[in-house]
Amino acid sequence: MKGAALTGITALVGGLFFGPPGLAIGGAVGGLAASGMAKNFKPVSQIICEMSEEKKELLCSKVKYALVNAAIPYGPNLLRYVQSHPCVSEELINIMRTFVTSELGMNLKA
Repeated sequence: MKGAALTGITALVGGLFFGPPGLAIGGAVGGLAASGMAKNFKPVSQIICEMSEEKKELLCSKVKYALVNAAIPYGPNLLRYVQSHPCVSEELINIMRTFVTSELGMNLKA
């Protein structure tokens, strides 16, 4: 989040001083600075790819359990349903957050 804030602030300052080109330049400069600040950052998608098959199956079972208990439609309509129901989306994010911190012992930074 710090990187996103830095990028936004530099884009804002660039825009205030130089107009539309300043937005682009400020955003680019802020993005580069934020990238340099995020040395140990790994997206959750990469973390999942690097997990053992056993851990992937455990995560999958936790997500399936939550979906079944909430009577959420499974299959092709699942993505549409999750996108249109913020509480479901939030619950899935909480499952991921809990799994990454408790099962994998990683720290998440917002």
